[in-house]
Amino acid sequence: MRNKALSLLGIAHRAGQIECFEDANLAAVRKRQAKLLFLASDAGVAAAKKYQDKCKTYGIPLKQIFTKEELGKAIGKSPRTAVCVLDNGFAKRFTQLLANSDHIFKEANNNGGVGDVKIKGVPISKRVRGAK
Repeated sequence: MRNKALSLLGIAHRAGQIECFEDANLAAVRKRQAKLLFLASDAGVAAAKKYQDKCKTYGIPLKQIFTKEELGKAIGKSPRTAVCVLDNGFAKRFTQLLANSDHIFKEANNNGGVGDVKIKGVPISKRVRGAK
């Protein structure tokens, strides 16, 4: 489902229905033109807080599942911290695609799958950014 969502993001970009620069993203959120905001899962703390606060204030759904690399590659640009979807139709389709994948991830967590993943012997949930 992730690949389908990333492909759809590229289609939305070609259709002119996304914003991918910080000022344009924040303006779209403030004007309530944004229907959905993708925030990179590896975004910096300050950027993440800024986007999360704006989306919460203006009632814009926020998804934080793709990396900067994935977002940039999907739209044919350099890595992006955030991408706004401006069209209701695209936003609904993303929600449908990602709801299906959320169900799969929750199911895996309940069965002891995803939650037990470790990197260098440390569970992902306890890993500190920049730690070795």
